[in-house]
Amino acid sequence: MYKTRTLAAEQVKLGKVWVNEELIKPSREIKRGDVSKVRKGPIHFSWKMLTAPTSRVGAKLVPTYAADVTSPEELECAPQR
Repeated sequence: MYKTRTLAAEQVKLGKVWVNEELIKPSREIKRGDVSKVRKGPIHFSWKMLTAPTSRVGAKLVPTYAADVTSPEELECAPQR
């Protein structure tokens, strides 16, 4: 997920965001049950939409609307710190 709508739109235009395994446009609406995948570095993070918020929400509320379904195999690709 991204901190701002501008950042999210830029990443979509760069081809780093998929919904239900399809590249999307910035105007794509996300619905309940959709699985979004975001590439950040070598990792593809995935979230399943539990419900769509009626307006923008802060980062603390994201778990209310989306569940992290990133596979353990993807997380193993993360660079060790």
